[in-house]
Amino acid sequence: MPTLNTMIASSEKRLIVGLGMTGRSVARWWRQQGIAFTAFDTRREMASDPAVLAEMDPHLVTFGEVDLDFADDVTEMIVSPGVSLDHPLVARASARGCRIRGDIDLSAGHRHYRLQRKIDGHGATRRNDECLRYLCIGWR
Repeated sequence: MPTLNTMIASSEKRLIVGLGMTGRSVARWWRQQGIAFTAFDTRREMASDPAVLAEMDPHLVTFGEVDLDFADDVTEMIVSPGVSLDHPLVARASARGCRIRGDIDLSAGHRHYRLQRKIDGHGATRRNDECLRYLCIGWR
């Protein structure tokens, strides 16, 4: 898995807003792809959550409220489902032209992140719980 030292150099600055299951899923995906990003969650208690700490580099994540200019240089923002698009940070980024996306929008653009069809002779799609598992922790 790429480390901070091996992340792909890019002029893009990416921010994940919200570190629930969805935000951590995107963080996991980007880290596997070597894509540099930072993350933010308003919930200060997340800073002591062992599950979050096990997955996130503490130097790349901010917990609690931030100044509105916190994301002024961000070019792409992934907004978790629990975060309103009216959140002042998101609205300000959107108004200045930052690309605002959700995890489904992100997954639609990446062949390996998309939900895969299960070949079972009937072409049935994977059950919802299998799809959620894929988005959260990947197929093993």
